[in-house]
Amino acid sequence: MSALPAVQIRNLSKVIGKKTIVDNLSFDIPKGEVFGFLGPNGAGKTTTIRMMVGLISKSQGQVLVNGIDVDTDFKRAMQHIGAIVENPELYKFMTGYQNLRHFAKMSAGVTPERIQEVTKLVGLEQRIHEKVKTYSLGMRQRLGLAQALLRAPDVLILDEPTNGLDPAGIRELRDHLRSLAKQGVSVIVSSHLLSEMELMCDRVAIIQAGKLIDVKTVKELVSGEAIGNSTEIEVDDAVRAVSLIQSAAPEAGARELDGVVHVSVSREDIPGILVCLVQGGIKVYGVRMTNRSLEDTFLELTGGGPIA
Repeated sequence: MSALPAVQIRNLSKVIGKKTIVDNLSFDIPKGEVFGFLGPNGAGKTTTIRMMVGLISKSQGQVLVNGIDVDTDFKRAMQHIGAIVENPELYKFMTGYQNLRHFAKMSAGVTPERIQEVTKLVGLEQRIHEKVKTYSLGMRQRLGLAQALLRAPDVLILDEPTNGLDPAGIRELRDHLRSLAKQGVSVIVSSHLLSEMELMCDRVAIIQAGKLIDVKTVKELVSGEAIGNSTEIEVDDAVRAVSLIQSAAPEAGARELDGVVHVSVSREDIPGILVCLVQGGIKVYGVRMTNRSLEDTFLELTGGGPIA
């Protein structure tokens, strides 16, 4: 029997007036995985997160956290979740440590040792006793992350966690999240930094206009397994080569760009394409499979909409 997913989303929808913001989403998030939400502006990512943590009501659907229904046993479900939705809410007139102590009092079992542990984890040891109003935006993000980690949650939800962080801070945060996932924590991240999502996430859900387009591993998306590999073929007559491929294998999506033939086929189909060209009298000088980025695949799947 497979392990119970950390989060189960079933037929989740949000309708405001006559507008459907989130449209019948269903997927599972396993334990110990960094899971990314990607989508253009207005896709419904933040709305989905808000429904997951009970900040707004659902129009329909169900969210289960470790098998606990958020609607029927909200308090027990939230005991398993740490979250930063949009910007962390902090008391700027208090020190970072005082903020953490304040939030710790609202959660049973959070010891001073745990406060020190999360402070070290997010790299704030040197500044934790200074007032939050002196913190940079990146430091406030770190303190918000420490706050979300206080209860050692099974599920950590972060909406745009890299806002305000410099490249070193982003890399450090990425390493923290990967380390947490190895310890069995399920990390859910929404971000517009596709290059970071590619490095950080195990899987991503791509959402557009409130609908789930696909859930794939990052490896599948960037390797092209999800929608076909991209291969460049250098030939002596690219225009005629494209015509030959279009006649023999129209599903290959052959096109000519700067004198090079581009096809989108699986690795196993490439020899057949080459045989077709050689038999048609085309000289083949080179074949190269191009590496896709998560951004390439995202833009292809969403039609090039802006990223939120």
